[in-house]
Amino acid sequence: PRIVAAPENRVLLTRGDRAYARGLSSTPLKQRVAGRSEDFRVFRDAKPLRDPTTNAVLGYEAKYLGKAALVRSEGMQAGESSFGRSTEAVIPATIDITSAKEEMRVGDRLLPEPPRQFQSYVPHAPGGPMTGTIVSVYGDAVSFAGQNQVVVINKGTADGIENGHVLAILKTGARVDDRS
Repeated sequence: PRIVAAPENRVLLTRGDRAYARGLSSTPLKQRVAGRSEDFRVFRDAKPLRDPTTNAVLGYEAKYLGKAALVRSEGMQAGESSFGRSTEAVIPATIDITSAKEEMRVGDRLLPEPPRQFQSYVPHAPGGPMTGTIVSVYGDAVSFAGQNQVVVINKGTADGIENGHVLAILKTGARVDDRS
C-alpha cells in the first residue's frame, strides 16, 4: 500500500493531516468501528543492506516516517461513460496521519502496525569472540556510530547472535612511529 494523494494539492503531510492511499483493503467502503482502528506505519525508500564482504543482500532498510490510521477502506464506484458503457472507478482509502517523525508525501509506503511484543532478555556478551562488520548506522548519522546508537551488522542467528547480546564496536587505530 502507498499514499497516492493529499488534499488541496499539498506536497508534505504531518500529524493531523488526511491523505488517500491505494492497496490497503479489498473490502469496499468498510467504515472504522469506534474503538477498533487499523493502524499503519509509514516508510520511505527501502534500500538493500549488503554484506561488505560477500556483497549478498542481508535485508532491506526503510526510513520510518510515522503512523497513520485507516478512516475508510478502498472501494469501487459504478458509473457510466459518455458512450453509455458502464464503468468502475476506484475510490482510494482515506487515512489520517496520527504521528510523524518526518514529513510524509505521495509515494510513501504503508505497512500494518505489528502486534506488540513483550520480550524480556538479559544483556550479556556472546559465548566466544565475535567478529562482524557494521553494514548501516540507523538514523541521520553519516558514517560514525556512538554510544546507544542502533547499527546493523552482518551477523545474525545463523552466526550465533541471540536477543540480548551486547557487542563492542572497535576500530583499528592509526599506526604511529615513535620518533623520540
